[in-house]
Amino acid sequence: MLWRRKLFAPALIFTMSNISIHISGFHNQFDNLAILAAFAALALLDGSSKTEHEKHAGYWCGVALLGISITIKHIFVFMPFWFLFRQMAWKRRILCCAIPLMIFLGSFAPYSGILDMDLHKKVVHAISRTNLTCSELVQLPFHRKAAGQYYRENIEPLKHPLIGIAKNVFLYRSMPTDDFNRCFLPKMIVRVIPSTLLFAMLMVGLGFFSRKASCFTSGLIYTLGLFAFTPAMAMQYYAIPCAAAAVFWWPFGIAYHVVAGTLLFFQYGFTVLRPEVRIFAMLMMLGCLYKALRTEIIAICRTGIGYLTSRFRSKRSVQKHK
Repeated sequence: MLWRRKLFAPALIFTMSNISIHISGFHNQFDNLAILAAFAALALLDGSSKTEHEKHAGYWCGVALLGISITIKHIFVFMPFWFLFRQMAWKRRILCCAIPLMIFLGSFAPYSGILDMDLHKKVVHAISRTNLTCSELVQLPFHRKAAGQYYRENIEPLKHPLIGIAKNVFLYRSMPTDDFNRCFLPKMIVRVIPSTLLFAMLMVGLGFFSRKASCFTSGLIYTLGLFAFTPAMAMQYYAIPCAAAAVFWWPFGIAYHVVAGTLLFFQYGFTVLRPEVRIFAMLMMLGCLYKALRTEIIAICRTGIGYLTSRFRSKRSVQKHK
């Protein structure tokens, strides 16, 4: 897709980068499948078709494909909300926001017991047929604590599928890091507002600032923000902004690919989770974000400086009249 958009150098950087190869091939993570589906959807939403009918059909196919991407892995779960800020009719904004999320939520129907009313009985029967049940494990003194934790985390949610879905999907927490919050936000805000809520607010705010960009460019900006603002970090997260770091490659993107790719190439996988490496990668993504949103950032700074200057001049004129 980068090559077809005549982004030849970014396409080569992304192809030769060891990060995606290591995460997808060696680490066996499927984040890139969800990212591929999302960018294919955003390319359709940009409407490159020749005829109006093809453009209209491609647009709604793109909206549905974005929902499939979120279903594969909910990396782009905030992306539908970005459509609310784009310049189009409100009806289309709401549909573009609702349809992907409805596809995502509908994908849980087979596992929620809604389609299978006997799911509860089947799960209980399957548990009862195990050779050593959790109730028997609890009787063993050395395994009592581990068995109780296993039962609460794995068996009990199966008896109540909706609770299990909520716990393992929507309430799931990776390794908490809060690098961006600790480095850039006041401690008072970090203490009062939960890190997940701060993350959601930052992602929605980023969608507002990138509302004038094309859908494909917005997707690149989204992956940069997702990595930079995330309150938790895992090794597979490094694959998420690879394409965006290749597009906005000089100097921050190329530094990201070289450092993280080298560490992963020599199989120092968990080294990328060290605080100094995480913060370096976050700063590189913030640098790429600045390059992507430079025009908007400069315009906001000019507006703020103009506002403060006008207020200062008005106060001085009032004092002179007095």
